[in-house]
Amino acid sequence: MTAIPTSGICPLCNTQQDFIKSHIISKFNARKMHKGKAKGDVVGVSETGTTPIKPGGHWQHLLCKSCDHALGNDTENMAAQIMYHADNSILEAEDEVCILKGVDYPSMRLYGLSTLWKMSISSLPYFDFVSLTEEHNEKLKVAIHTRQTLDEDYPIVFSTLMVGERVFSGNIRPFTASNGERKFVILVTNGIMMQCFIEGYDTDRIIKNVKFNSSGELGIVKIQFFDIPFFADRFRKLAEANKDLGYNV
Repeated sequence: MTAIPTSGICPLCNTQQDFIKSHIISKFNARKMHKGKAKGDVVGVSETGTTPIKPGGHWQHLLCKSCDHALGNDTENMAAQIMYHADNSILEAEDEVCILKGVDYPSMRLYGLSTLWKMSISSLPYFDFVSLTEEHNEKLKVAIHTRQTLDEDYPIVFSTLMVGERVFSGNIRPFTASNGERKFVILVTNGIMMQCFIEGYDTDRIIKNVKFNSSGELGIVKIQFFDIPFFADRFRKLAEANKDLGYNV
């Protein structure tokens, strides 16, 4: 296996720097992925089915200290507070949607964009299923470095995956999927699904209505995990092939 360099041109600021260990998936997610109840539930997803995969490989010498700390302080810390430590006063339940009010839109938006970009440029095998074009990678990099939120591009939708009345207590290896003209990247950690749309979303009214926007209100939709054909099909294959692992569909 080729060694990953620990110094070179930082992919974000384009200067010669020593790299530090960067969290490709934000630290608050990675910690829960390794130590939480979902620790043994991580699976790999591909077009041919699913296979068990152990948690790991979420850190890489990717960015310089200045860029990594800037992303952590400006975006990831805020996202952690919003997604896992939100005060009840900003939560409002409306049927199958939880609405978080007063969300710091720029920070939360840049959290999503930076996570997408880091997964795409990472050379770790865990992120092999996320690979954007050079054009997309460059556009995201410039936006992140200059703190542009790209309001009209790369819509992001957050959902909570449910199995009956319970939150799906699992993580799924990030992957790229398509549905008609739509192309999107999915990241699931601890039952929270983040969908980042890459192409084919311009005329989709549903995406325009539910995506996170500058109003400061973040709607998180509850979705039944096995109502999503892609997941139901892949997990059924996993359950049939690996009954001894306790996967039951």
